[in-house]
Amino acid sequence: MVALIWIFTSLALGLWTTRANGLHALLSADPSWTANLATWLTGMPGAAWLEAWLPGWEQWVVWAMDMVHWALSWAGPVALILLWVLWALVTLPLLALALGLSYLGRKTRSKPTVMAAAA
Repeated sequence: MVALIWIFTSLALGLWTTRANGLHALLSADPSWTANLATWLTGMPGAAWLEAWLPGWEQWVVWAMDMVHWALSWAGPVALILLWVLWALVTLPLLALALGLSYLGRKTRSKPTVMAAAA
């Protein structure tokens, strides 16, 4: 039981840290990459198929990339600090919950009886 708690906690913490590192890389990059991404998406091989299923998707992608460019330009270096503060604010309760559940798991574990220990 306790091992399962810590396996789940390790996986959750690993996923959360990977997401934070990805956002850190995204926020650290120059926001001008969004213009190149919109150009690449509109010229990709599946663009005709997407146009058949989602008419007008190119305008939506251009609008979304403009919003991402604006958000990345506006956030600046403060976003990196806020990202790692948020990471810590999520990580600490996750670890506290795992510690609490481990404690409860150990306290509620049934003790072996004398007969079972002798056998």
